[in-house]
Amino acid sequence: MKKFTFLFVLFLFGHFTLQSQTPWRIQTTPVPDSVPLGKIQFVNTKTGFISVSDGRVLKTVDGGANWEIIDPFSNDSVFSLDDPCISMFWDANGLNGWLMNTRGTFKNPRGGILYRTTDGGKKWEKVSIDNKNGVIGAQVQFTSSLVGYASTYDFNQKSGKLFKSQDGGKTWGMLTLSNQGGIFHFINEKQGWMVSAGPVDSSPPQYVYHTEDGGMSWPVQYTDTTAGNFTALQFPDSLNGWVIGKESKIYKTADGGKSWQKMTNTNVPPHSRFSSLFFLNPDTGWVGVTDSLPAGNTRHILATVDGGKNWASQRIPSDGRVFSIFFKDKNNGFYTGDRSLGFGYGHVLAMYGSPLAVNQFIVPNQRIKIYPNPNHGNFYLSVTNPGASSSLEIMNLSGKRVYFRRNLNPGNPVFIRLSYLPKGIYFVKINTPQGLLPGKIILIR
Repeated sequence: MKKFTFLFVLFLFGHFTLQSQTPWRIQTTPVPDSVPLGKIQFVNTKTGFISVSDGRVLKTVDGGANWEIIDPFSNDSVFSLDDPCISMFWDANGLNGWLMNTRGTFKNPRGGILYRTTDGGKKWEKVSIDNKNGVIGAQVQFTSSLVGYASTYDFNQKSGKLFKSQDGGKTWGMLTLSNQGGIFHFINEKQGWMVSAGPVDSSPPQYVYHTEDGGMSWPVQYTDTTAGNFTALQFPDSLNGWVIGKESKIYKTADGGKSWQKMTNTNVPPHSRFSSLFFLNPDTGWVGVTDSLPAGNTRHILATVDGGKNWASQRIPSDGRVFSIFFKDKNNGFYTGDRSLGFGYGHVLAMYGSPLAVNQFIVPNQRIKIYPNPNHGNFYLSVTNPGASSSLEIMNLSGKRVYFRRNLNPGNPVFIRLSYLPKGIYFVKINTPQGLLPGKIILIR
């Protein structure tokens, strides 16, 4: 009994210590742990998607609490890139989506193949792009339901190609590049940026290119002569943009790329790799960091709310690379990545923010009473003046709902049985006509 008590106390202490260090919580997915996850994108607060490296996609319609697998063509032998996470794009309505995959394997690629849907993933079509041995499908982005861009990389030629579609991805035409290709970002049909990038490190210089004619021409806009490849870029609007890379590189522009400022105030160890970024607006954004410390050190995500004047470091519950970051608002976000450095260590999907939805209004002068608490799964719950239309939800740390009840009776205790659930901490949420009532339950064994 003493051993059990000690372990339980250790469990609670360890849990609260972890929660105090990181606002991120690991979620479970229906995909085997050994299969990497890629890009994550939400089209609204409820509907989101994650690319899977084996050609499938995950979809949520409840804000990320639960994910379902969509398998466009189960008999295809394909893969998609997870680092960098650039192989998926959805438009704002969540109906039109595109997945850029590669036939074959990374060691033996046989050309790009694009999956496209117009009904949110119920039905799919596939289109071959640059269908040759040694070619991988790399990136896809659409600026409207009709106009989009895609890229491939040829290992034999050691160069990339850029393609454009004006019919929703049914057909593609190749654009002439004066450079070796790279990772691109468009803010509309005409205006976009590209950074030099490839599957292997290259010597300086590195370049930022800019187009104002829909990809027909790409003059050099900035030359970086320092060591370290670029890994990602994003422009929240036509003036403000960010480029990140290896060797602790973060560059910022506030004039559309005419000039760039290197961020030197991140307090990140030298020789670190910035692997992913996401900006809600010019001021608020996040950057994924794989620092240069030995394996076993907790990695982190940098966050800024003032356009990079100051950075805060958020500890994350994994020890590998951060592949993709997406925030629905400044309080609710997700990242995908490796569980640990190296290959074969499993994937990670983590959520930032409370499953109690921090943007909801918390009702004053009312409270939830739970007794006993902690408990073994059987307990009573009562609420002062809950209201006739109030409902009760109980969720685990991942935000998955494990209990639901409608129409709570004012003042009357409700007996609840959750003894079938594993021990741990569970969140309570009472939805009332006036707003939200939060609570917490601790299950012990």
